[in-house]
Amino acid sequence: MRHVLGIAVEGKATGPVTAQRPGEPKLDPDLPFRLGQQLWSAAFIEPCLANVESLEEQGQILVLASTIPVDSTRAMLLQALDKCWSDGAKGPQTLGLAKPDVIGDPCLPVVLKALLKSNSPTSSASKDQREKQEKTADQWRKVLEDLIDLWCERFLATALARKEQAERNRGDLAAGKPLIPLRIKLRSPENVVARYQTFWSRDIKAKLPGVKLGPMQLDYVRIEEKADPRMVLAFYRRQAQVKRGEKRPVKNEKSTWLNGFFVVPQTTRKRSVDVRITVADKKAEYTPGEPVDLVTEILVIEMNDPGQE
Repeated sequence: MRHVLGIAVEGKATGPVTAQRPGEPKLDPDLPFRLGQQLWSAAFIEPCLANVESLEEQGQILVLASTIPVDSTRAMLLQALDKCWSDGAKGPQTLGLAKPDVIGDPCLPVVLKALLKSNSPTSSASKDQREKQEKTADQWRKVLEDLIDLWCERFLATALARKEQAERNRGDLAAGKPLIPLRIKLRSPENVVARYQTFWSRDIKAKLPGVKLGPMQLDYVRIEEKADPRMVLAFYRRQAQVKRGEKRPVKNEKSTWLNGFFVVPQTTRKRSVDVRITVADKKAEYTPGEPVDLVTEILVIEMNDPGQE
């Protein structure tokens, strides 16, 4: 996955699949695709997923499945996690879905959001049932939050490394690779400092014959600006289609996470929108209504609905 998508690991970007780090042996550019053709086939993992009953006993199967970017596997992974939903109260973080050394499917956040949505408490649930359900959901949300953090770090490192390489090569790296328009509006596009985008292109699909890759587009954007946090929050709440009161504090009171998940109009695809708005200086005093230095990170994933496969 690392070489197919050219993502960064621990702050080091691979660039295109033909690139290599200093001192590494020369990489066969088609090797990752040949491995993907074998490991990403339905016959490899899906029979195992069908028999999963416990996070503790069969967690390794779930982690392996979470590295496979195929719609049918995502759907079966969602079903398996749903069967293990109640195990979440015991701590799904122990699964390792968000470990830095696990280069998984970048669309896994969509699977986790579908899991959370399908297990939302019903209006008929008792108070005790709702509290138990919410406690379990909080454990899964923590995994989702860690996963968003991890992918944002990787995409930022990759975007900056590619920008640096493009500057060294006088723009050759970026030549002929125009970006597809972002699926949401940006409040201040002039303040974008990094952007990463990936999608299953015809070239990638041609190198993975027999692997059923569904449509997928992923965008990461980092914005650094001086602005009123309330104005930024209100703008991106609309873009992420998050209702008032549904924002979530992240790690400290000066960072907020907007978690959007909805059907793309006139399609069967789902769009996941995560926006993290952070005051750059954690120690700075903030007066409501006054502009401060902000970092806004946006991760947008669009793909087939894993619950409808």
